[in-house]
Amino acid sequence: MKINILLFTLIFTFLYSSDTYFYQNGKKVYISPVQEVKIFSLKATSTQSNLNYFTTPNNKTVGVNDEILIKTSSTNIDNLLIKYSLTLVKQLTKNIYLLKVKDKSTIFDISNRLYEDKTVQFAHPNFTRQIDKR
Repeated sequence: MKINILLFTLIFTFLYSSDTYFYQNGKKVYISPVQEVKIFSLKATSTQSNLNYFTTPNNKTVGVNDEILIKTSSTNIDNLLIKYSLTLVKQLTKNIYLLKVKDKSTIFDISNRLYEDKTVQFAHPNFTRQIDKR
């Protein structure tokens, strides 16, 4: 039984981490899920507990929730909202939007497909990271 659980965990981790990436400056950035994160905060917020954590190639831990930041070449994003089943959270500037996915587990897939859409200039999850001390 222990071997089956260990084998399943290893396979799941390998499959999940091998294709978890986002686009940054036109390049794929692969990240790895983190199982346990210690949050150093005076008061933990519900936002922090709702995050999934990942490690970047430069060993920074980032949190991901259900939001995506995008910049479009058009001010009309209705087609994108329908095509990818997204909800508009907020328009940040003329062409930059904060969007929400229905299922948090699809955040990387949807943000990557948005990035590859010809009307989108950039798209990535709305990352949260711990502030480094000076």
